[in-house]
Amino acid sequence: MVKLQQYSMKAGRLREAVQRLIGAADQVIAPVLDRHGETFFAEITDAEQMAPEWRNSLLSPVAEVYPPKETLFTFELSEDGPPKLDYNLDERSRIIFGIRPCDTKAVAHLDSFLLGGEFEDTHYAARRRNTKLITVACGEPAFDTCWCACSDAGPVADEGFDIQLSPVGDRFLVEVAEGGEEIAELWQDLLERASEELIEEREQVKEQVREALELHSHMSSAMRRVTAGALPEEFWEELGARCTGCAGCSLVCPKCTCFSAQDEMLSETTGRRIRIRDSCRLPSYSLEASGHNPREAAADRAKRWSYHKLSQRYAERNGQHGCVGCGRCVQVCMGGVDMVHVTRETREEGRRAKAPSDQRQPR
Repeated sequence: MVKLQQYSMKAGRLREAVQRLIGAADQVIAPVLDRHGETFFAEITDAEQMAPEWRNSLLSPVAEVYPPKETLFTFELSEDGPPKLDYNLDERSRIIFGIRPCDTKAVAHLDSFLLGGEFEDTHYAARRRNTKLITVACGEPAFDTCWCACSDAGPVADEGFDIQLSPVGDRFLVEVAEGGEEIAELWQDLLERASEELIEEREQVKEQVREALELHSHMSSAMRRVTAGALPEEFWEELGARCTGCAGCSLVCPKCTCFSAQDEMLSETTGRRIRIRDSCRLPSYSLEASGHNPREAAADRAKRWSYHKLSQRYAERNGQHGCVGCGRCVQVCMGGVDMVHVTRETREEGRRAKAPSDQRQPR
């Protein structure tokens, strides 16, 4: 359990608190609104640029530490030796303000996957070790498609943040972890010691938000059936037939890590290697150099994606299962095979399998 210091801050002083972050890091990333009123995360140089209110963004702020496209290195060819390589590490310090608990949980997953194994992702490590996360818990569902409570990723984060602000009436409960102490010092005169009443009220708000989340996915039931391999092939064939193959689910998912790499020549002797976000939902991802594709069928790709998200094997290896309930895949999926629908239908498949044969209904 993370050891926290708990404070209270008036909600009316939030923008002042954000203003004090400017200059404390090379970049301050915060939610802003585009001209259509949609939320996205971008660098700000003044707190007035921050959105006064914001829902969660369709594109996750996780992209600030694991971007969808980045240059891994540039190279210069030589006739008399190996090419000269220049690794373009982004070591700027940054503060991400306003990241939601679901995305905070996703960053913790990326930490375990890209930093906690036998190999370390050098580019991710350079960004992550210089990044502070100021999480803002949800005082109401951030989207109609949210189901973080089913995925144990919200509406309040239990770890992964440096500072967390939870809205409670006209105040915030401010929780400061070890990594957030320097920022708390910037806010010293804005903070008061949190009362027991405020802490209890935050728990009440948390439960109210959990009850307001209408999407119930039955995650544990789906995990049991996927892990046991208890779903018939017809189930996956139906999901594959409904999938449009756009890969939108993976491309907006803050926990997906699949990528491909390609070399691009900039001149006759210089070039760069680029890492680009990819998806196991695309047939090209598993295509081998020989021309063989072990997952050419859409049903096989649907099964693989779902297994990676839901199986106990991956949950045990990564410390959490492959979904944080942010609901982004629900927003972009045109075929109705997003995580909510997959877990619901997995549960319904289990019910049909248990029903007497004369009571089973066709799908």
